[in-house]
Order: sequence, then C-alpha cells, then structure tokens
Amino acid sequence: MPTGYLWLGVAFAAASVIAIVVWIVVERRRGTRAASARARSAAWSVGTTNNLAELHGAVLSRVTFDGSDPQLEFEKDLRLVVTLTRWPALVVGNRVLRFGHAEYRVRLAELLGDRVRSARTSIDDEVVLELSRGSLLIEP
Repeated sequence: MPTGYLWLGVAFAAASVIAIVVWIVVERRRGTRAASARARSAAWSVGTTNNLAELHGAVLSRVTFDGSDPQLEFEKDLRLVVTLTRWPALVVGNRVLRFGHAEYRVRLAELLGDRVRSARTSIDDEVVLELSRGSLLIEP
C-alpha cells in the first residue's frame, strides 16, 4: 500500500475517534442538563420518598446542610430529612421572607419546634408546609 493511502487511513481513523469523543461529550452534557432540570423540578426529597403525607404531624427539629444544600429535619415516629436545592421562602403572617432578608434566619429559627399542620403542593408545584407559626414555601 503506498504511503499516501496509509496516511489517509490514519487520518480517517483519527477523525473517527475525534467524532466519537465529541459525540460522547455532547451526550453526557445533555444528560447532565436533563439531570439538572430533574433536580430543579424535584427541589426536595424526604429520605427516599417524596410523600408529603409523611410530614403531616412531624415537628421541625433542625436545619442543617448537605454541602451547600439546606436540609430540614423533622421528628415524627422516625427522623425525616428534607434536602432542598434552595432555601425555602418563609410565610409569616402576610409577609413572605426569602433567604437574604434581614429577618430570615431569626424567623426560620422561630419555626423550630413547630408541628407540620399541613403539607401540600400548590397549583404552581410549590411544596407548602404549614406549621403553627408560619409556612415554608419550597419552590420548584
């Protein structure tokens, strides 16, 4: 086989390998974006289930962190941990407080020890946990 054809074959093989690598990278990025979108749409998880009924009657006992993600811990028959991808909004009276507001941490601390009176999903797919002295609004 002449040398020119050999180099042409090597170039074709190299181009094929590069095309496969590019395809794999693109597919992985698509998968990462899809996983990220799924994570945003399911902004919370309770242990291994997303059953809101498990939270009814539970007491908000602690706020901790899993890396940079806030976790709300509830005590009932068992400890239930709600891991969030963002801080929940607090609804106290007719005010909505978001993370960064001057009173946010104080108001969140005041909810510790409160029992969950109701746990539901709103029309906008927000998870609403109504406690005795306020509500937690977990946005999707």
